[in-house]
Amino acid sequence: MPPPTAPAEQAAAADLPAYVAVAIIGAGFAGLQAAATLAAAGITDIALLEAGPAVGGRVRSHPGLAPWPVEAGAEFVHGGNVALRRLLRRAGCTLTEYAWPDRWWFAGEGCGLVREEKEGGGSWCCFGGRRAQAEATAADPDLARVHALFAGVGAEAEPDPNTPDPSARAWLVGTHAASPRQVAIAEACYVNDFGADLESLGRRELGIENRLWDAGEAYLVSDKPLAAVAAHMAARLPAGRVRTGWPVAGVRVEGEEGSGSVLLTGPGGVTLRAGTAIIAVPLAVLQAGHIAFDPPLPPLKREAMARVTVGRAMKVILGFRARFWPPDFFDAVCPGGFVPEFWTVDGAKSGGGTGEKTADGIAQVMTGFLAGRFAAA
Repeated sequence: MPPPTAPAEQAAAADLPAYVAVAIIGAGFAGLQAAATLAAAGITDIALLEAGPAVGGRVRSHPGLAPWPVEAGAEFVHGGNVALRRLLRRAGCTLTEYAWPDRWWFAGEGCGLVREEKEGGGSWCCFGGRRAQAEATAADPDLARVHALFAGVGAEAEPDPNTPDPSARAWLVGTHAASPRQVAIAEACYVNDFGADLESLGRRELGIENRLWDAGEAYLVSDKPLAAVAAHMAARLPAGRVRTGWPVAGVRVEGEEGSGSVLLTGPGGVTLRAGTAIIAVPLAVLQAGHIAFDPPLPPLKREAMARVTVGRAMKVILGFRARFWPPDFFDAVCPGGFVPEFWTVDGAKSGGGTGEKTADGIAQVMTGFLAGRFAAA
């Protein structure tokens, strides 16, 4: 359920005008961009309504844990050819590019971090461990095969649309006879990146993304916290039209379509009337029924909302008093490990903080990322 409304929030809600041309529900990056697009088109009679205490949605930038704000939520810009990159540049962010995947650690194989050198034909370099150096620098056939399968999935024949979509596991094991080690590589690297697991990720989705993704494979990290970018976007909107702590519980359409208005019910029963409402809340909010629609949403939308799922994911933030990893380390994919992936972006973030250790002596941060069944465990 939406959080209870404090008296101060009710007073702030009452400061809104009784009517606005456009009300935007949800002040994540989607809602913020919708408001910015309207304002740029000259539509300034708007209200941006956010249930939480701050704008930004999935962005969670936490100061005080490290010498720079730690991103507990969204963190990377995936691909250089995306609107988000241009947005961050306008907000004054400096972006650092990382190549992914970077290094590997295979559970139970007696080797330390192993680096993948793509330009060198897939050769490896071992950073410690018991494996012999000659073996560590040889190309790994399982790794090469998994990369080739995911790179070429878009060129394969599409599954029959009249039959259930095969899972990624069925595609790997059933179609391509992937070995258990190859499945572990795929699960830790590619499927974890989808925020899913092999059973819930469909083969058709893999092919569509492979063919249509045009943003590039670079991973970009901002020196400034993403929460500051969200605040920058909100500050550029018309004064007094952004409200946090304003959960919308009801959306009622009144009058004929195209000529009526929308009545929004907010905290403490406060209402706001708008000519148009834009819904930019997370899918889970809609699925949980936190917003009551009158009349109900069309069946097609309700059916789509019921069928679409969002994968689970979580982060484990680890703080250290000193760095013990190679200076150029970015990311380690860990097939067979309990945590499929670790990364550190101290090089990109150090310019966006104090650069000094915290009161607890934390000077470096490493992030573990788990999705799908790993997050559930």
